[in-house]
Amino acid sequence: MIFYTPDIDGSLHYTLNEEESAHVIRVLRLNAGDEITLVNGCGGKFRAKIVASHHKHCEVAVLEHQAEYGRRPYRLHIGIAPTKNIDRFGWFIEKATEIGIDEITPLLCGYSE
Repeated sequence: MIFYTPDIDGSLHYTLNEEESAHVIRVLRLNAGDEITLVNGCGGKFRAKIVASHHKHCEVAVLEHQAEYGRRPYRLHIGIAPTKNIDRFGWFIEKATEIGIDEITPLLCGYSE
């Protein structure tokens, strides 16, 4: 299971917030000794073991930390000529960002709006 924990740092112990704790203990029925994965949204991935299983404050011990998890050794740059319908261009920017395009350059072409 992967859990989003934006405030995790490099410490060896971490306490999940109340919502995530309830999800881990009551919904998934995990107990002390079970392993979970935590991500911070900034490239940090943490493998952790549950040490205290309480539905309001589940404590975990961080076993392993990977900095810059999932980082590519390259950048993705795309150039696009906007169409007449500006809403479609906004949709394209949204979807390109979601799939991981790093940089978008609008192109002014001779036959585009």
